[in-house]
Amino acid sequence: METDRCLGLVSYHDGHIRNKRAAIGYFINPAYQSRGMATEAVSAMLDFCVDDLGLHRLQAFIDPNNTPSRKLVEKLRFGREGLLRDHLRVGGIWRDEILYALLRTGRSSSAAVPALFPERAL
Repeated sequence: METDRCLGLVSYHDGHIRNKRAAIGYFINPAYQSRGMATEAVSAMLDFCVDDLGLHRLQAFIDPNNTPSRKLVEKLRFGREGLLRDHLRVGGIWRDEILYALLRTGRSSSAAVPALFPERAL
């Protein structure tokens, strides 16, 4: 694999220090999708957010039609919390987003989710 190409981007944003939460986002170059890179990269970022930043809650806002992205966060044990209607405006058009969240304790508000970070103390 070439090493001088950008394969994608993983980020945390909209952080709230007092409440120890942030949203995550990611993009993988279509030429490199379906190779497990997003899972590996997002998982590493989640570890950083919990271990180094001490965050308690991580959120992902996902287009309902983006099935690969929904599958990724579900694989990483995020729980679906709800549909946010007309939550994002893109090019003058309102779009819905699904809110997913992962708590440090490994539980979402809608259902129990197995812990991703079971060995870490609160």
